[in-house]
Amino acid sequence: MNEKNAAQFDCWCVVEIFGHQRVAGRVTETTVAGGPFLRVDVPETSDTPAYTRYYSPQAVYSFAPVTEEVARGLAEAIRARPVQVYELPKLRAPAVEDRSDCCRRCHRRTVDQTETGLCLDCADQEEDHEYDSHDDGED
Repeated sequence: MNEKNAAQFDCWCVVEIFGHQRVAGRVTETTVAGGPFLRVDVPETSDTPAYTRYYSPQAVYSFAPVTEEVARGLAEAIRARPVQVYELPKLRAPAVEDRSDCCRRCHRRTVDQTETGLCLDCADQEEDHEYDSHDDGED
């Protein structure tokens, strides 16, 4: 049978993965990096947002087609997580860089700032611009 004419698998299922794992969701076939994979779109539950997992067919022990209602109920009961908390290192919040010594216009770090928060170059440019705008053109 020509693969282009083959029906694409698309069904709500309970999937059993080797390692005593189960997941419930909408299962479709897909290709990743040139190889076949099962894509499981796990629906949102009361404590987990919806997420997607990809499984190699060799990692799947079995799967059972079920109704959407059953799959959603089982997803709630199974409580599978996209990433386990113990797998994540303790993440530190990025340090907030102190930019108080930067010019508010050109953002260059500068030791010399005027009271307006501008470096001396930008303050001079602003002063020249103000002088030019007040010039009435008469000598």
